[in-house]
Amino acid sequence: MFFEFAVNFSLAITGFSMFLVLIRLVMGPHTADRVVAVDLTTSIAIAFIALYAIKK
Repeated sequence: MFFEFAVNFSLAITGFSMFLVLIRLVMGPHTADRVVAVDLTTSIAIAFIALYAIKK
């Protein structure tokens, strides 16, 4: 029960962080901000895939 809640909560937090990173990608004032956002998008996507695999 707790493990299922923890995985679902982690998926929600990961999704929210992806949303924030995409906002930074679109609204980043400098090119460096956009590069960091693309790098974070990749890392968050890998975390999301790992969490989804744990859930299944």
